[in-house]
Amino acid sequence: MCIFKILGKTQIKADTSLKDKILDNTHKLKDLLTNTPVISNQEIQSTNLPAEVKNGIIHLSQERIVEIEMNYNKLKDDILLLQLSINKG
Repeated sequence: MCIFKILGKTQIKADTSLKDKILDNTHKLKDLLTNTPVISNQEIQSTNLPAEVKNGIIHLSQERIVEIEMNYNKLKDDILLLQLSINKG
């Protein structure tokens, strides 16, 4: 991550364990936003699909939206912790 390269050139110390958490949460969020899970033919008949297309617009299920929001909030929390770590450094 770019911020850790910049910090490496300064005397400021930051919690480097957050780097892995931020990267992991970023990848998870990207997957949630771009990948749709593989479902069986039986599940296709279900009314509760993770995503469906209507009139060319993708609609996510409420469960999928909650999962995205939870992951996004984790990412925001980790970024805040990194900011606090840098400010304290």
